[in-house]
Amino acid sequence: MSGFKINVGVESSNKVGPAKSLLPDSILGVDVDINIKPNSFYESCDDKCYNVDDFNPTPGAVLFDGATAGTPFWGYDDDVSGSHMLTAGHVVAPGDIDQCTTRLSGANIEQYCNDWGSVNEHKQEWDLVFCEPDNDNSIINEIEREETSLPVKGHVTKDGLSYMEDVGYNLQKMGCTTGLTEGEITETQVDDRDECPTYEDHGVETDFFSAQGDSGSPYFDVIDSEAYIVGVHSRGRYQYDWEVCNGRIPSEKTIGISAYKIVDEYDGWFGEGQDERDP
Repeated sequence: MSGFKINVGVESSNKVGPAKSLLPDSILGVDVDINIKPNSFYESCDDKCYNVDDFNPTPGAVLFDGATAGTPFWGYDDDVSGSHMLTAGHVVAPGDIDQCTTRLSGANIEQYCNDWGSVNEHKQEWDLVFCEPDNDNSIINEIEREETSLPVKGHVTKDGLSYMEDVGYNLQKMGCTTGLTEGEITETQVDDRDECPTYEDHGVETDFFSAQGDSGSPYFDVIDSEAYIVGVHSRGRYQYDWEVCNGRIPSEKTIGISAYKIVDEYDGWFGEGQDERDP
């Protein structure tokens, strides 16, 4: 029987422990291998994978029903004034439209069968849109996690990111597909892209595990049970050769625009105030 194995898939919404205790290590000399299988959701409105059973509404600091991942921001600029949700431009662009070649400002946003509002500003170089919620929706400055919500306090400064990169500081990301993952900053002031989005030398690269559907989610640091935004997730880098969550390809690293650059460009802040996280 050498070379054979019995593989048992367990839905992620179920407990794996009881399955391991009920099943033997081998059957008739064949090893039994138990793996956790993510829940499958084939309706587009519910296709949030890992987080669909754990969070309602969807995580990512956007607390109205039906939203995909997003990050709260308050602007005090002529172009971006008041409460906004930030998310990746490419998840808003409909069909085969490329966010790098088509301005999305003024477009209505619909994700997971719910209307958010409209795009007030589109920064193509950053793969970023600013959504102004309509009257039926609101944004609360919190990041949803399974154990508890985190109020968003502010953002991490440019010097703070450089320090975190130097010391291998551990950060978190909350996405709709892969949920809460942790990792380190591997590069700041990313400038190795010669095509859109370039991030204009202000991108931040991390080694968070991510997959399609996480775009627009926040990278953040947690201090005293409060979150400081580090950046907004745009794309995965260095894809693996296997799939998760209904055929989505995970990536070894992520890249997105730095929070400090958004604050500087649009004269705004993350969270309830203008707190900055320095080294």
